[in-house]
Amino acid sequence: MKTMPINSGINLLKEEKGYVLGMVLIFFLIFSIIGLSILEMAGDERVFAARYSHKVQAFYNAEAGINRGIWLANKVSLSAATFSNSTVNVVYDSTTKIMTATGTSGQNERIVRVTLQGSGGEDIWPYVLYSDTQGIEFTKGDGEIKGDIHSNTSITISGHDVDGDQTVAPPAVDVPTVDWDYYKQAAIAQGKYRTGYLILNTSYETGDGIWYCEGPIYMWNYEGLEGTLVSRNSVYLFGSKNTIEAPDSLPAIIAERLIYFMGNEIQIEGSIFNLGTNPVYMQTLINCQKLELDGSIITKGLIRKNSNNSETNIKYKKKYVEDIMGIDYQFESGDLQIFTWSEIK
Repeated sequence: MKTMPINSGINLLKEEKGYVLGMVLIFFLIFSIIGLSILEMAGDERVFAARYSHKVQAFYNAEAGINRGIWLANKVSLSAATFSNSTVNVVYDSTTKIMTATGTSGQNERIVRVTLQGSGGEDIWPYVLYSDTQGIEFTKGDGEIKGDIHSNTSITISGHDVDGDQTVAPPAVDVPTVDWDYYKQAAIAQGKYRTGYLILNTSYETGDGIWYCEGPIYMWNYEGLEGTLVSRNSVYLFGSKNTIEAPDSLPAIIAERLIYFMGNEIQIEGSIFNLGTNPVYMQTLINCQKLELDGSIITKGLIRKNSNNSETNIKYKKKYVEDIMGIDYQFESGDLQIFTWSEIK
């Protein structure tokens, strides 16, 4: 019986071990490649899912922008239908009635365009002077009034150049309303709410912002106020010079009773609202040597100029009556609705 030499057996065993080790390495390499491929595919799937999610969200943002724009056009104003925020930009052309919304999410952008039919709500407050119950009287001194004028009772103007239409009811124009609590809370937040009376003067109270007082407000020789005066009583401006510049989307003055301009020179950039519950107490009286006002005077009661040898220039400016916070112009709602719809990107 022949036996295998010891050296030959050792060599064979080494060859078998090398073969097994090689196979193990090959299988390990194969499984590593497969595993890496699976991981890469999973990563691609996550990227694809994220991109798809952003794409869908961008579309929803554009669609939501269209819905919001139509609501603003019907309930607020046609100009308010053009707006933007962090997720959508909406542009409305009231001439063609085309509204375009660009929604974004991540790096994705979707654009939806609609054509509307019907009519929108009123655009903006159209009058430089408005009185509901007691009329408008400019019969003393001189000056210029630029813009349309309306009263639900009477208009008497002489000695002043008027560049605009003058209309007396019918039809009557509804009186705007004030959200007093909006201004009260804003003043409280700014530390400018007062329960008694308020004197704005360098020797008393100073500062910009929304001033709200339950009692009367006296503005005396105060130049450079950037803010809003709100009184549940009366507002008096007197002295040598007073100036008010209303912030964006806010009025210059709101008072429930008397608004009285006296003294030498007053300059106001912003609108004046003389509104309350009893029109007998609501009077805007001009008794200063010179008044320059860009905006509108809107009262439930009387607008009267009392001073002789004085100059009053009042000019309508759209920016000071458009989208004023806390003021409801009582415009009728529109009935704009979608006629055609398309996704252009």
